[in-house]
Amino acid sequence: EFRRVLFRSVFIGSDEIIGINKEVDGFVSLSNDKIESGKIIINSIGFNTQNNTRDKHIQEILNVSQYPEISFLINRHYQKENQDYLEGILKINGIEKKQIIPIKIINEINRISIQGKVNVKYEDFNIKTPSMGGFIKKSKEEIEIGGKFIFQKKG
Repeated sequence: EFRRVLFRSVFIGSDEIIGINKEVDGFVSLSNDKIESGKIIINSIGFNTQNNTRDKHIQEILNVSQYPEISFLINRHYQKENQDYLEGILKINGIEKKQIIPIKIINEINRISIQGKVNVKYEDFNIKTPSMGGFIKKSKEEIEIGGKFIFQKKG
């Protein structure tokens, strides 16, 4: 099984920060090779940007002591104009919001691979917009969150 979440935060100008989190767990339930439900759980403390100071700042922004997990509860999978979507509830910082995520699915005999990304506004989840160097460079108002998940089929 392979699970990974990435985020990309772009700052005013051209700077960007990319973080990777491999501390991800979850499941999906299939019916006729279609996702019926599922849940992805991300350990909030697991984001790695290759800079310990910045990683600690991200943990503060995400309020990991109070909300150690980010989750996406999958309620529905549908297709529209040859594009697959997952609809569900994204929970960050204790706040739940309905989210629709465009995805790519590769369905094989023994496993299913799901890949997708979505832009999320910091303010929707009561997260302070990050800055670099104090107040020198402020991030744009949203963050791109993407992931790739490979689940082994059982039964």
